[in-house]
Amino acid sequence: MTITHRTTRPTASRLVALFGAIMLAAALLTVGGHSAPAAAAPMQQCNGVGGGGGEGYDCTVTITNQYDVATGLGSSTMRTVVCNGGANTDTELMVCVDSGILSYPHLTETVNQCNGTVGGGGASLYCSVSMTNTIVGDATTSIATVNQCIGSLGGGGVVPGSYCDPIQSTTGATINQCNGSVTGTGNFMVCTVESNSTANSAFDVSITQCDGSADGNGSVLVCDVSITTIIVPAGGDDGGDDGGDNGGGDDGGDDGGSGILGGDGSDSGLSQFSGNLAATGPAGFGSFAAVSTLLLVMGSALPLARRRAALR
Repeated sequence: MTITHRTTRPTASRLVALFGAIMLAAALLTVGGHSAPAAAAPMQQCNGVGGGGGEGYDCTVTITNQYDVATGLGSSTMRTVVCNGGANTDTELMVCVDSGILSYPHLTETVNQCNGTVGGGGASLYCSVSMTNTIVGDATTSIATVNQCIGSLGGGGVVPGSYCDPIQSTTGATINQCNGSVTGTGNFMVCTVESNSTANSAFDVSITQCDGSADGNGSVLVCDVSITTIIVPAGGDDGGDDGGDNGGGDDGGDDGGSGILGGDGSDSGLSQFSGNLAATGPAGFGSFAAVSTLLLVMGSALPLARRRAALR
């Protein structure tokens, strides 16, 4: 008996089906990257402390957030410093605890600080929040809304030099500060929001600070907030555009791949495919999935048609 070994070559239909399966799998894996950004529990500091008269607190928090729009991944760093001692005392003479720089695998979007604090007479409270948000990808900024200094300094005998910038009442504001505070007599208050503070379209930010605080007579309250937003364009845009425009052939390969798999010229079309899908978001997933499914159906239908033709 002679045994003949037959070498099976991949047919066009099998290649089409394989290509469709690869595209569909890549689409399904990539679309998961567009979930809402993970955020930590609200940052809490210096809330409800210092009930005695003549007590002083100085509390600061510095936060940096980094967020990639395409992947939906975010991270943050934070540094906090809390100082406690006599009222209106220089921090060098207070007992201070510095956290150092802490890193987290998520965004830190919410800060609650210095609320319901130093209720005794002759107390002082100095609080500051500084947040910098760096966003890679398609995002926009807007002026941060403010709800500040509502229902404060109502006790009379306000010390000259007290002021708020701005005095503004806004429901659902990004920044809530110095509301219902320093309601005793003979008090001093300065509350400010950096005029260039911004919100962004990629994730929500909320800061609540110095509300219901320093209500004893003769108390001092000084609070400030700053939010900076930096938007960095995502890389690979030129490659994706060139690849899509040039279609196939030499130009498609050199300028970023061919047709639907267009890349940036330095990577293969397939490796760039998931990046292009990530940039389009969930809305773009439907079209890629539809093309992938069509290719799978075509790859499966061609062999079936051939078998039916062979039986006739």
